[in-house]
Amino acid sequence: MSQTDTDHPVLTLAMAVNQALDVAMGLDEKVFLLGEDIAEPSGGVYKVTKGLSTKYGTHRVRKTAISETAIIGAAVGAAIAGHHVGMEPTPKPPDPPPLRAVRHGPRERLHQLGEARLGDAECLALLLRTGRCGESAEAMAQRLLRRFGGLPGLAAAEVRELAGVP
Repeated sequence: MSQTDTDHPVLTLAMAVNQALDVAMGLDEKVFLLGEDIAEPSGGVYKVTKGLSTKYGTHRVRKTAISETAIIGAAVGAAIAGHHVGMEPTPKPPDPPPLRAVRHGPRERLHQLGEARLGDAECLALLLRTGRCGESAEAMAQRLLRRFGGLPGLAAAEVRELAGVP
């Protein structure tokens, strides 16, 4: 515990939870903990299990995979068997960026804007469906349109000319 100017002990919430878990584990062998990175050295995201795996062993302070579903499933199964389980799931990650901030491909723009609002390269990319290693379908479509002078030139190109395009 840390001390303040007036020598009154300061007990943080994480310290209080750690002490409560320590008491519970000391009183009952059927109490164990599950969570991501809760064993030493980290002691979990909130540090509430710091020192407990050293004191009680990793068979009672169990580090789990990154899966809240698995943690909850294991806890339910253990509870059915008569154990008492403390869980420390990982905090919710930040929200992804809004959809308007993500650049969509031609298919998404077709659905959002309609075919009349798509350019020639976007329409051709939809027909190509896929690009090649290091080049998207849209980039390939733009390159083909430049090489053949637009859609009329591409439509008039012979198969041997198209086959020779790198």
